[in-house]
Amino acid sequence: MKQIKGGVTAAKGYEAASTAAGIKYQGRTDMALIYSQVPCVSAGTFTTNVVKAAPVKWDRQIVDSGAGVQAVVVNSGIANACTGEEGMGYCKETAEAAAKALNIDAAGVLVGSTGVIGMQLPMQKLVDGIQVLAGKKAEGLQSGHDAALAIMTTDTVEKEMVSYIQQNFTGKISLREFGEQFHLSEKYISRYFKEHFHITLSQYVTYLRLEHAKQLLQDTDIPVTDVAMQSGYQNVSYFIRSFQKAYAVSPLKYRKNNYSR
Repeated sequence: MKQIKGGVTAAKGYEAASTAAGIKYQGRTDMALIYSQVPCVSAGTFTTNVVKAAPVKWDRQIVDSGAGVQAVVVNSGIANACTGEEGMGYCKETAEAAAKALNIDAAGVLVGSTGVIGMQLPMQKLVDGIQVLAGKKAEGLQSGHDAALAIMTTDTVEKEMVSYIQQNFTGKISLREFGEQFHLSEKYISRYFKEHFHITLSQYVTYLRLEHAKQLLQDTDIPVTDVAMQSGYQNVSYFIRSFQKAYAVSPLKYRKNNYSR
């Protein structure tokens, strides 16, 4: 095997671009495009987490379909995660905007977002950014390097916090214990979640627990009591009330309508 030095544009037929679209911050690049001059075969390794961001679901659909891929559009600053049904709509709108700007098929556009979660994407800024990227794309190692820099993030502590919650949401997570884990004040953690997720720490944990419960109801036939326990609820009645409030349907009815085995 011959190793070719360089980034994504080191391979023949690939172009890249970056731009500052102002997704979350001003004065720094935050969007990147990778473009293949011809449709190419795609493959992917996807998270096994129960909670999956919209771009993960979108990209897996494209990879599984076997469609030829010609573009990848990525933004930093705001991650299209925990954005509800709107999240998949953002992916579709991004792919369609890229398809129009590049004159390719939207089914061949992969998307990605990195940054804080729970915030809605400013789609007009993304669409405008895609127009700029399409006009700037070029071959050469510098274009690939600039694209890589555009999607770098520096929110290391915040990502560690989110990762910790996603791995431990079935256990007891309180502001005090969370603060001790990351050597941060309860006030800072509370403010951070309200500013970046627009929900409290407790609400985010509840969201993860209920999404996990949904997955168990869809993919297993274990009793609702076990679903509750495995999702972090010690009180089954409280779990049922919480599920009903969040999804306007009981756990049993949800399973009846969505059981996949």
